[in-house]
Amino acid sequence: TSRLPSWLSTRGRGFYVFALLVVFMFGVAVVCLINAVNMINKPFAGFLYYPLRNVGSVGDLEWAGLKAGARYQDIIEEVNGKKVSTTAELHRIVVSTPPGTPIRYLLNRQGQAFVIEVPVSVFTTKDFVRLFGPLFLAGVIFGVIGIVVYFLKPGTGASWAFFLFCFS
Repeated sequence: TSRLPSWLSTRGRGFYVFALLVVFMFGVAVVCLINAVNMINKPFAGFLYYPLRNVGSVGDLEWAGLKAGARYQDIIEEVNGKKVSTTAELHRIVVSTPPGTPIRYLLNRQGQAFVIEVPVSVFTTKDFVRLFGPLFLAGVIFGVIGIVVYFLKPGTGASWAFFLFCFS
């Protein structure tokens, strides 16, 4: 039989599950951070959007799209008169349009269709820091707190519950 290091044997078999979850969540955080950093200095619609073609819930009220009237959960139906059925189509149109060039969006808000015209913007470092910085930092702080609590009281139901809450 193999002997576990003394610091590990006191933690029990649950430590392996804990370590696996920490590695998984660290991986998710790194992928999200890389994707967000890759947005910097790239064209964007002047508002964020979700995979189902609806306007996102976060953004700067000074962004051109939000100033033009796009609101959370508006559904993007057409871009420059072309029906879009996926965000990949929408994204291709936006990134291939030079910054400052207006794009015409047909949006649907609770069954009411309306048109807005929004110039393509550039997602800046300032946008990144203001939008993702606080959310990412809060996630890191919660993760560290969850890890610390687990190590202070390993193997208890309460520490597992708190750890999982912090990583959710």
